[in-house]
Amino acid sequence: MAVPDRARLGYGERSPTGAPAPCALLAGVALAQEGVPPLLVGRRDVVARVAASVLDGAGAIVCGPQGSGRSAVLDAVVEDVAGRGVEPLRVAGAPVAGRAAPFAGLRSLVPAVERDPVSRLLALRRGVDELVALGEGNRPLLVVDDLDLLDSASLAFVHRALLSEQVALLGAVRTDRPAPEGAMLLWKDGLVDRLDLGPLERRDADRLVEDLVGGPVQASSRERIWGLTAGNPSHIVETVCEQRDRGGWVELDGLWRLAADDVGAPSFEDVLASRLAEAPPAVRELVDVLAVAGLLTLAAAERIVPFEAVAEAERRKLVAVEAEPGGLALRLTHPLVAETRRRELDESDRTRLWGAVAGALLGLDELSGDMLLTAALACLETGADGPEVVDLLVRAGDAASAARAWALVERCGWRAWELSRDSRGLALALNGAGIAASRDEVVDRFDEHWAACADDEQRFVVLNTTGIHLFHRRNQPEDALRLLHDHPLDEPRWAGMLATYEARLHAFLGDLDRSEELCRRHLDHPDPLVAADAEVVLVASLMARGRGHDAVALAEDGFAKASDGRLGTEGPTVAAFHYLFRLSALVDLGRLVEGVDGALAVEPAVAAETDPTGHGWLALHLGRAWMLRGRPRTAARWFRESMACYSDLARPGWRVWPAAGLVACLAASGRGDDAVAARVSVDATPPHPMHKFEAEAGRLLAWHDAVAPGWGGLDGALSRLCDVAARAESFGDVGLAIAAWHDVARFGGADRAAGPLATLVAPVQGDLFPAHADQAAALAARDPAALAGVARRYEAMAAELDAAETWAAVATASSGREASSAQRRAAALAAACEGARTPLLGKVAGASPLPPLTPREAEIVDLLVAGASRQEIADRFVLSVRTVDSHLQRIYRKVGVRTATELIDAVDRASPA
Repeated sequence: MAVPDRARLGYGERSPTGAPAPCALLAGVALAQEGVPPLLVGRRDVVARVAASVLDGAGAIVCGPQGSGRSAVLDAVVEDVAGRGVEPLRVAGAPVAGRAAPFAGLRSLVPAVERDPVSRLLALRRGVDELVALGEGNRPLLVVDDLDLLDSASLAFVHRALLSEQVALLGAVRTDRPAPEGAMLLWKDGLVDRLDLGPLERRDADRLVEDLVGGPVQASSRERIWGLTAGNPSHIVETVCEQRDRGGWVELDGLWRLAADDVGAPSFEDVLASRLAEAPPAVRELVDVLAVAGLLTLAAAERIVPFEAVAEAERRKLVAVEAEPGGLALRLTHPLVAETRRRELDESDRTRLWGAVAGALLGLDELSGDMLLTAALACLETGADGPEVVDLLVRAGDAASAARAWALVERCGWRAWELSRDSRGLALALNGAGIAASRDEVVDRFDEHWAACADDEQRFVVLNTTGIHLFHRRNQPEDALRLLHDHPLDEPRWAGMLATYEARLHAFLGDLDRSEELCRRHLDHPDPLVAADAEVVLVASLMARGRGHDAVALAEDGFAKASDGRLGTEGPTVAAFHYLFRLSALVDLGRLVEGVDGALAVEPAVAAETDPTGHGWLALHLGRAWMLRGRPRTAARWFRESMACYSDLARPGWRVWPAAGLVACLAASGRGDDAVAARVSVDATPPHPMHKFEAEAGRLLAWHDAVAPGWGGLDGALSRLCDVAARAESFGDVGLAIAAWHDVARFGGADRAAGPLATLVAPVQGDLFPAHADQAAALAARDPAALAGVARRYEAMAAELDAAETWAAVATASSGREASSAQRRAAALAAACEGARTPLLGKVAGASPLPPLTPREAEIVDLLVAGASRQEIADRFVLSVRTVDSHLQRIYRKVGVRTATELIDAVDRASPA
């Protein structure tokens, strides 16, 4: 896959082979079908509202800063309303030099006017009539980009035209420069609507990045682009493409990521250089200080440059003053300013600037948040020392841990340890090293670290980080457990935390009995942190046992306790894992929509604020949940994200599960070559003690065996699944065993799976697992009525692929009208499953569901079927009735009907009842 160049940022282009160009929006995403240009991502609702204002009112003005997509919105509205009783007449505001003559902005529509007042007055009176005449029977739409740059006479003309109610206006105004009063009166007087374009929502910004790159982008790189661009669409386009020009995008495990940290747009350099060239030296110094430091309190800045320089830099719009918890602070007005200036500085410049920052900050009494991290970096870069520096580094290391800046955590820790043998610094260093690049030091220097510990809290940190490295990275579980047993702790809190840590390792090894035994001993521990940690481990065990309701109840109780402040600084982390495990339990119960929506609601925050372990688990959960819902392409995207997180953590045992999930999704989507490449990678992963994850991987790889030619076929898949089920039952993982037997039934082994499933589901909780057992029994009995009942249960849970497969089985087991109806239902459900291919779905070939509709068209059809009138549909989407009629005509053509009644009949025939 190649990242597109700028010339290919169009949205209808095709490659020479006829396939969509790599710059086309992601396959399977609704945007790709709708053909949305980059600057309209996240703006479709605005386009609809503006079009409604134009069609049903006097028009609208779209306001926003440079790069917000104002012109793109205008273009989209003009395209939407053209030919529907509106005649667009486009002009543009002129720069100051072009506004000398009256009505200069309208010179293409209004004849030249003399400068005397009488001529201007006549033009105002007659100009509207001339404008209406240009419409040739249609109401003219005056389209004015940069409306705020119109001369005063032209603005007066626009005002009069709107008062006549014979002309509509579609205009754009920049909000990052002063607008003339004549422009503001247009909306202040209520003549037109005003709609403001702010930054893109985070998810829309992420979508735009992935659309431009041409594939899924890793969360950390999306976070980087977000931080640089603050959601400004043009800045996103510029930044992504400049990185393409510089070879800054690389692909790993199917995810694109930025190859380096120095992300910026070189074309911005000329603009910045011209702004700095005329600035006083003190202003340039302040800009460079902020380029390296990022943020500086106003008090600190005034210790480096005079106050007048700060005021001048703000006046020149180079710096902005913000309110921070510790008072007023300064930032550069845009991250690209910092990126550009940093590239211009050599090592001596940076050292000098960091020295100025260190001198300014170390003399201040209160430092917190970002300022604390800035001060720490200044001390590290300049080699500052002393007791004051040690304390600052320790506090900064704690703050960096919360910010997931693990390399900085490690640097702060080792420097504090070097300066004073402060054991707090050792704890920080090991925590950071456990995730940063220098992991081997954690094991190789264990004896040294252990001897340096002053208390059990620090000893626990050393044991924890060393155990993680032995177990997860060196593949030495016995050594990890031996380490814990050979180094007992005395202090109750840390002895309890060590026990719950051991419980985690036993759960990973598949020894659920031992894991639960250790956890239950500590559920009533007098230290609430120990009890809460034991509950987290126990929730996962309850899920494996098939006790989803119990797991949800315990997770919700743990979340409440962890959120009330009693766990101190550890509370948010414990609460997060209770929340995440609750989501997984909801999925096991069959509450798939809740499980997905709850994860999507927190995913941006988890990606930005937690370490990769948490985000990797959440992405794995989303991959698993979307696969259960029958969306293999969407699931593949999240499995890739999880793989990237665990690659960053160097945890091959964790990575094998999402990697196998990716193989299954690619195989189920018919992407054979990609599935083979992913399968080779999984098969090359050495065995690992993460037995549960390896068993899950084995179940997922059976999908590839079943649907990919030359990889074992159905017989090989069934053999693998039976082995996985037996392994899962041996270590008490009922949920995994049920999932494996369910796949056996789906792959043609219902006779073999029905018995084990009936036994396994007897004690489990929820709706999903019993449905699997009933499906296998009905498949084995070829009972169409029982299968139809199971299919409806799957539909109620939003397990649409399972529902489609079960309806396909109904069609096979029945005949006549019943078979035809079941086949249509299966096809309609399968159409929503992103091209999924399974052995059972092969039997719905030839069915005729509705043709693909855009999301907006599907919503209109849903409302129409529900009995909504055209006016009610228009009100629902803030459209005109004429716009709704246009949508309906397109839908009629696609479906092959001529009236709303015929459309409703077609929906009834093709959709589940």
